[in-house]
This record gives sequence, C-alpha cells and structure tokens, in this order.
Amino acid sequence: MCKCNNNIKEERKVNQIEKYQVKKYYNKSKLKSKNSLSILNLDINKKEKIEVIKIIKRIEIELIKRFNMRANKSYFKEKQDKLRKILSKENRWPKTLKDLKAIENELIVF
Repeated sequence: MCKCNNNIKEERKVNQIEKYQVKKYYNKSKLKSKNSLSILNLDINKKEKIEVIKIIKRIEIELIKRFNMRANKSYFKEKQDKLRKILSKENRWPKTLKDLKAIENELIVF
C-alpha cells in the first residue's frame, strides 16, 4: 500500500514539474498573442504542447514578416510618388548643384 501511494505522489510531482517546464517554455517563446494561453490547458503530453507552441511561433513570425513587407512596400511607394511629384514640377530634374540642393531641401521637409 505504501509503495502505491509513493508512486502516486511521485507521478503528481512529475506532472507538476512538466507543467512548469511547459509554462516556462511558453513564456520564453514570447508569443505576441495571449489567446494561445489555452494551449497550456490542453490534455496532451509535454512534448506535444511544446511542438504546438513551436508551430504557433513559426506562424506568428511568418505573419509578422508578411505584414511588415506590405507596410514597407506601401511606405516606399508613397515616398516614390512624392519624389516623382517634386521632380516632375515643370521638369525640375537638377541641372546644377544649386538645383540639386533646392530639391534636397524639399525632400527633407517631407
């Protein structure tokens, strides 16, 4: 009877340690979305939980990269359009250093 009770206590202790390890791994991964916290409550083993966290982190990184690429493209497109407008005013391509400096001053403003 005593050995059986000991095994149960040891199993609980191991389960608590594994839960702590998964929580620590989750915090270390620094996921942006806190909606993924429910993963910790799933009834699966430690290895599978960690694998799920890894997959979510990869997806999150990919989404962030795609979003940043779109944002950068629109930003550069906007800057290109402004530059094109400035340079197209009365055919203002710089012919002298003075013209170039005047255009540079206009560019600094925006």
